[in-house]
Amino acid sequence: MKKFQLILIILFTANIGNAQMRSSQLILKNGDTLSVVGAIRGDSFKYRTHKEAKPQKVHSSEINNVKILFTKNDIRTYKFIKVKGVNKPIALQELVVGKNAELYAMISHRFSSGAGGVRISHTVISYYAKKMSDSEFTFFGPYGNGLKRKVMIFFKDCDKLITKIENKEFRIRSDVEKIVEFYNKECQ
Repeated sequence: MKKFQLILIILFTANIGNAQMRSSQLILKNGDTLSVVGAIRGDSFKYRTHKEAKPQKVHSSEINNVKILFTKNDIRTYKFIKVKGVNKPIALQELVVGKNAELYAMISHRFSSGAGGVRISHTVISYYAKKMSDSEFTFFGPYGNGLKRKVMIFFKDCDKLITKIENKEFRIRSDVEKIVEFYNKECQ
């Protein structure tokens, strides 16, 4: 019985250790592209070129973007973004890039215990946006933290968009990406 438990612990620990290291394409600012297995760690990207290779680190200042393979059809692009009021760049997932504005997000999954030991999970998406005329991104925050007010202030230069938000043609809970796409298409 103890051997069985030990085997389970080893297998479980091995899976957790590899869970965050994923197949990735690291695109550097000097033009080099590396196909690696790695993970974003703070303000850098830690990777291995192959299983037996020694881990290496690249600082965010040298990285253009990182494309991480989550599933066969799910490749996500991350960039290290400078945010107003934050000293270090933050790794954020690219959602919308257009001619007038960009939208990035930090997506996290939270787990908690409910009544009777039921495990509850939910996803929190914190949004960050930048107009092309801005040098840094603005933190919108997650849904429910004054997100609607922040979005309306940020896009106040587009009356058509503000009207659509006020008329609930765009819902803040589910349409932040569509709002930025509309801004890129219909606004200056």
